[in-house]
Amino acid sequence: MRRLRVVALALLTVCPSFLFSLKISPWFGNFLEFHIKPRYVLQHYSNVESGINPEGYSSTDNFLGGEFYVRFLPRWEVLLESEWNTSRKHNMRFLSTALQGRYMLLDDFEGDPLSITLMADARYVPSHALQDVSTPYHAEGNLEAGISAGKNFDPGTVWTHSCYVAGLLGQANRGLPWIHGVLNYQATYKRQQFFGGYIDGLFGLGKNHFVNVDDFNGYANVNHQSIDLGVFYKYCFRIWGVLEVQYAHRVFARRYPEHTNMLYLSYTLPFSLL
Repeated sequence: MRRLRVVALALLTVCPSFLFSLKISPWFGNFLEFHIKPRYVLQHYSNVESGINPEGYSSTDNFLGGEFYVRFLPRWEVLLESEWNTSRKHNMRFLSTALQGRYMLLDDFEGDPLSITLMADARYVPSHALQDVSTPYHAEGNLEAGISAGKNFDPGTVWTHSCYVAGLLGQANRGLPWIHGVLNYQATYKRQQFFGGYIDGLFGLGKNHFVNVDDFNGYANVNHQSIDLGVFYKYCFRIWGVLEVQYAHRVFARRYPEHTNMLYLSYTLPFSLL
C-alpha cells in the first residue's frame, strides 16, 4: 500500500501540456489527500506563424500558477487553478482561473486492466489577457471535456513503466471548437525518480488563416495547429512531495507561436486531514 501511495503521487503530477489544460492523466491521488502545486513556466518564441501587423513578432513570457486539488470521493477528484503572466505586451497580470472535475471509470491500481478517467473543466480568461497572442486560450469562457486511458507495467521491480493517451474537445463562448491530444510515457526508478516524454497536439478549427498580432482577441476564430515534444524529470521526496522539471519544444505550428521553447518547474505538496 505504501508503494502504491508513492507511485500514485508521482504519476498524478504530470502536466505535459504546460499551459493549455489542467490534469489529463487518468490517475488520481489518495482518497482525501489534498495537494497544493505552485508552478513557474518560462516561454520564448521567435515568431508567430502567419502573423501580421507586425510580422516576425517574438516574445519572452513568464507564467506563475497554482493548483489545489483533492480526491474527495473514491472515484471523484476536483481541481482549482489560477495563473498570472508577463509578456512583451504587459507586465504581471491575472491570466485565468479554472475549475475541473474528474471521474475515474477504471483503476489499474485496483486490478482493472486500464485506468480510464473522464474529465471536464471551465476556464475564465479576462478580456485584457486575450489581446496577447501569448495567451493560449480562445475566449472569455472556455469549456473542455475529454477522456484519458493509461496503464502501469511491471509493478514491484526496480524499473517500472507507464503510459497514457488523452483526447479532449473544447468550445468557447464564441468561435469554433478545438481538439487537444496527448501521448505520454514515463519510466520510474526505485519508485523515487521519474523520467519521461510526451507529444502534445492542439488544433483549433477556426476559419481565419492569419493572426493579427496588434488586433488580437483570442484564438476562437483562428485555424491554429501546434505539436510540442517534451521531456520531464521528477523526484519524489516521499511524504514531502514531488519536484518536477520539464522542457518542451514546438516542432510544428500554423497560425500560432512557433519555434517555442518552454521550461517548466513545479512542486507538489500533499497533506491529509485523516
